Amino acid sequence: MTFDDINQTLNNDPILPLIQGGNYTFIEPSSTRINGITFENAIHYRISATNSKRVTFELIRAVYDFHLLNNAFPTRAELMQLFTDEIRSRPCNYSVAVSIVRRFI
Repeated sequence: MTFDDINQTLNNDPILPLIQGGNYTFIEPSSTRINGITFENAIHYRISATNSKRVTFELIRAVYDFHLLNNAFPTRAELMQLFTDEIRSRPCNYSVAVSIVRRFI
């Protein structure tokens, strides 16, 4: 699963169903900054008509790799060690990453 693979599938179907119900919507591929660090590959998604966020490819890929090794999704707590700043400041990113990875498993 590459960043291009993610963009292609999201362009074909931009709806991101969430774990607890509801949906977010893919906007576009993007970059993002978290605590001063730039991540070139991110997915920009809409939460509501006035709110949007970005999830890094690194987080999505970590969820995917974890699932490949364990045949299960990591918990939010398991990802907090590696992605503390992203998950703490953007708690929905965990659910969005899982939603994206579900398309590839």
